[in-house]
Amino acid sequence: MTRYGTVYQSGTQRRSIGCFRFGVDIARSGALGELQTLHCYYHNGPTCPPQPVETAPRGFDYDMWLGPAPLEPYTARRCHGTFRWIYGYSGGQLTDLGAHFVDLAQWAYGDEPTSPTEYEGWAEFPRDGLWNAPVRFEVTATYPDGVKIVMHDEPEPGRGPRGNKFVDTEGWVSVDDTGKVTA
Repeated sequence: MTRYGTVYQSGTQRRSIGCFRFGVDIARSGALGELQTLHCYYHNGPTCPPQPVETAPRGFDYDMWLGPAPLEPYTARRCHGTFRWIYGYSGGQLTDLGAHFVDLAQWAYGDEPTSPTEYEGWAEFPRDGLWNAPVRFEVTATYPDGVKIVMHDEPEPGRGPRGNKFVDTEGWVSVDDTGKVTA
């Protein structure tokens, strides 16, 4: 701060948005009973047909961008925002949005230094094309006390936008990407 007169902060923006904090606070308060299941609702992963090899744009150091990843021919759909759908660079919806949704679930759980110790799930991968991260999935992670985080590839039927749902023994609270809180 002294040298440049600037303060830098990094984190998941959802912890700073009132609706998400409100949902987490309700889940943690005990007002709805004891916490049982933390749901994370994503969208299905996208697909992309095979892409033609292109010349990297002038000034774009593609070798530097690849870093330690295996050498692959350049195509614009391999880079920039869509790299997240290729396993060589990311893990699809689970790692892209997972950082945000699982962070809220962990926050609602209330013991940030603790993590689940058992994981099980399934995934469906594209049969062909450029992108190879899962397009459908469900993963259940279980804490030592039996509380579960369930990561779904799509919202509940009729639910609408992506978001989180925290289920307690006496009720539930849900918050989604539109800012809507439901209990």
